[in-house]
Amino acid sequence: MTLPSTRLPVALLSWALIGVASSAAQASPVFQTTGIVNTHVHSFSPGPNQTDVGYQQFNYLNQPQAQTSTTIEQTAAVAGAGKAFGRVSAAPGVLKAWSWSTNPAWTPGTNPLDYAASEIGSTFADTVLVKGGGLAAGTPVQYQLALHIEGTTSTPSFEMGGALATEVSAYVNFRDLTGATVSLNWNSNRDDEGWYWLTLDTQIGAELLISAGLNATTYVSANAKSRFAEADYGHSSYFYLAPSVADLNTLGASGHDFALPSDTPPDGSVPEPATLSLVLTGLLFGRRRRAGRSH
Repeated sequence: MTLPSTRLPVALLSWALIGVASSAAQASPVFQTTGIVNTHVHSFSPGPNQTDVGYQQFNYLNQPQAQTSTTIEQTAAVAGAGKAFGRVSAAPGVLKAWSWSTNPAWTPGTNPLDYAASEIGSTFADTVLVKGGGLAAGTPVQYQLALHIEGTTSTPSFEMGGALATEVSAYVNFRDLTGATVSLNWNSNRDDEGWYWLTLDTQIGAELLISAGLNATTYVSANAKSRFAEADYGHSSYFYLAPSVADLNTLGASGHDFALPSDTPPDGSVPEPATLSLVLTGLLFGRRRRAGRSH
């Protein structure tokens, strides 16, 4: 299942996306994690004219840090005005994001343009060599890449005039470095949570590149009706590989094994083994609508 493409919520996250894209052009194998957090609060005149910004980023390419989970977080706040928070985590096969912003309502003597915002993103990339199963080089095989995504966003997710906004987006590109590419784009304001998958035809001896990203933004201005916006995907995106032939390789260059688990992992988000077989047969399941969300 391939969803329509969607815009990414924040332009500044292009830094992280370029990092992963450039990995594919380098000599393989590669593995990489990136993250970026940008929080900012502004209070304009005629009241106090104040600004606070929090910013962090990381980019690990073929380094030991890219083999484990890296987490960064930042807070920005102005006394008597807004506050914003962002946290991201990135590891091979796992991406997480949590963003929230709050800003007091406009009152006489303050500026209706006062706002708080948090813009965050994380990515990973990894390469997997197609081998195993006792098959000769060039033998056609197939891999499924499964994405399980879960989280919540506050409602409403948008107010007219852009006074408030909450958005989460995820993408995954699954590429045979000598052949085809399949892609998926997901958006919290359009798509359901749960399982999605991509199917890629390949052959023994090929090398596969998995690259994925998770981005979130929250924004609240002084003239918004709602005072708080949150995108909590801190239990969020997990990526798995299911090959068409038993014993085909699912180990990435990072050392991470993308194989579908035989039992429920510690996060508890993946169903029991009997239900996992639905993914292996190409069925979409576990989809649930977020309470109170409109499409």
